[in-house]
Amino acid sequence: MSKKEAQARIKINKLLELAGWRFFPDKDGLDNIICECRTTRKTYSPNALGDNFEKTSHGFVDYVLLNLERKPVSVVEAKREETDPLEAKEATNPGSRAILPVCSNTSTSATSSQ
Repeated sequence: MSKKEAQARIKINKLLELAGWRFFPDKDGLDNIICECRTTRKTYSPNALGDNFEKTSHGFVDYVLLNLERKPVSVVEAKREETDPLEAKEATNPGSRAILPVCSNTSTSATSSQ
């Protein structure tokens, strides 16, 4: 992950928390964010992801936001600030369509990989 994308994720994390989304369960409810959710149910070896996790073809999305029934309602992809929004949108579309059947039945914590 590039330094600029890491900085974008820090900003996104803060904005999500300010908006009431939770990375961890607390007194207000269950966690409702899944980080680095897989877009496929295929098994894989973590070593097969290679040195550059961000460029893997194995299909991950950065954040999946869940509703009260723990169903996905939104996919958020972290991008460097200078990334063209239309390019980012195109990169997100395949993952957002694939995520619905994979993450719909999840009950895992936001910190675990899917």
